[in-house]
Amino acid sequence: MKLKRIFFITMYLAFSGILISQEIHQKDHQELRELMTKVVTAVNQKKIDELKPVLAREFVITMVDQTVITSFDGIKNFFNQYFGEKNALLKDLQIEPKAEVLTKFFSPEAGYTYGTSVDTYTLAAGKKVQMNSKWTATVIKEQGSWKLLNLHIGVSVIDNPLMKFGQSQKYLYGFIGFLVGAILIFFAGKLRNR
Repeated sequence: MKLKRIFFITMYLAFSGILISQEIHQKDHQELRELMTKVVTAVNQKKIDELKPVLAREFVITMVDQTVITSFDGIKNFFNQYFGEKNALLKDLQIEPKAEVLTKFFSPEAGYTYGTSVDTYTLAAGKKVQMNSKWTATVIKEQGSWKLLNLHIGVSVIDNPLMKFGQSQKYLYGFIGFLVGAILIFFAGKLRNR
C-alpha cells in the first residue's frame, strides 16, 4: 500500500512538472513564432534593417550558398550582392519556412529547432525557380527577448532545380554537338569529293 502511494505521488509530481513546463514554454513558443514572422517579413519585403533587432549580439548564419555571415554588415552585403547590385543574379526571394518541431529548450534561455522552407527565387531574367531547403536554428534569450543565435540553411546538392536545369542542358548541348559534328562531317565529305 505504501509503495502504491509513493508511485502515485511520484507520477503526480512528474506530470505536474511537465504541465508547468509546458505552460512556461507556451509564452516562449509564441514569442519564437513572432520572431520567425519578423524574419520572414524582413526577408520577403527586403527590409533587411528589420533583421538587426532579432539577431543575438554574436550570431552565425550560414546561407543557402554556404556563405558564413557573422555581422549585420555581412547580411546587408549578402542581400545587396544577390538582389541590389546592377548585375545581380536575382530579382527576388520569397521564403516560406515551417518548423518541424517546437523549440527544444536545453536551458530556460536557449533552445533549438529545425524545419523546411519552400523558397521561390526570381532570376534577373524573370524566371522563377522554387527550391526546398532545410534549416536549423539556435535561439537564446538576451535582455528578456528571444534572439537568433545560429541559423544554417541548406539544399540538396543532388535534388534541386539548378541541378535538374543543368542535367536538361547536357542533353541540349549533346544534341547541338551531334548536329555540329554531323554538319562538319557532311561538309568535310563534300570537300573531299571535289
